[in-house]
Amino acid sequence: MFKKKKDNNIEQDYDDINPYKSDKFSKIPSWILIFILKCWAAGAAVFFIGMGGTEIGLNYANIDLSDPNAAFQAADVFLTLLILCVALFMNYICKPIINFMHNSRNNTYRFNMVNKKGFIAFILNLGYAALCLIPIYFITVFIAQKDILPNLFGAEYGWGLDPFTMAFLYGIIDGIYLLIRYLIVILYKKIKYAKLNKA
Repeated sequence: MFKKKKDNNIEQDYDDINPYKSDKFSKIPSWILIFILKCWAAGAAVFFIGMGGTEIGLNYANIDLSDPNAAFQAADVFLTLLILCVALFMNYICKPIINFMHNSRNNTYRFNMVNKKGFIAFILNLGYAALCLIPIYFITVFIAQKDILPNLFGAEYGWGLDPFTMAFLYGIIDGIYLLIRYLIVILYKKIKYAKLNKA
């Protein structure tokens, strides 16, 4: 009787220190965590380029918005820096966290477009960031022309990207590309399976 009670206490103590015991955080689906992580990275890139751009010589306040050439030139510089910053964040912040979350029961690689290692991963992330941000650039120009771009920070001109809009748009574009890749993989497997059946 006494021994059984002692064993129960040991088991209860083990549950308290068991690192593999599921908690509330582990019950959140991994795709939601990865979606939030990617949105944060995209929004943070806009924040750092927008706020820290003045430290590297980008003075947005002196842009003459009445001159379309000056405005689009500034937008091109901003887009180039943004692509570089998003690629850095995705490669060196998001990808290691996604790799850390990956295991035999939770394939988090399917929620990330670039899963390579080394410098080639950064090059691929750079290309993928451009693939995501160029549509966002045109979406931003379109909604700015329609004067429906949100101006959450009370700027004098509500024509640029803010971190929240960027995060929302990046999450949608990235989700569309991941869905397209998923459908292509499913179609490829079905074609391969059909060929094996014929053989």
